Amino acid sequence: MLASRSANIERTYWTVPNRSSCEVKLMPLVRVEDLDVGMRNVVIEGKVVNMNPWMLVVEDESGQTFVRYRQRNLKTPVEIGDWVKVKNARTVQWSGILQLKLDSNGEISAVGRVPAQD
Repeated sequence: MLASRSANIERTYWTVPNRSSCEVKLMPLVRVEDLDVGMRNVVIEGKVVNMNPWMLVVEDESGQTFVRYRQRNLKTPVEIGDWVKVKNARTVQWSGILQLKLDSNGEISAVGRVPAQD
């Protein structure tokens, strides 16, 4: 904080770091059952059980959730049956359903493929 005096008026200036140099602190890995409305910077991992061009259904051992995304959020191609990691998501409630929504800085990446069970 810098202060200057001119004409008996005190002005205070705050130095703000460049936004691009700021890091977003991610939450530790969260289970689907632990999601709550208003959470930000959420990280989850799970299996893709269904998908369309704007939404995934991701399942882990505790449940399933919808993940709303845009194509720019996909860091690697994703298919049904892939194990994915979702980063920088926020929880929203739409029509009474708790969902994860990815903003422009969010990302989805395929971590591996879940083997088919016979």
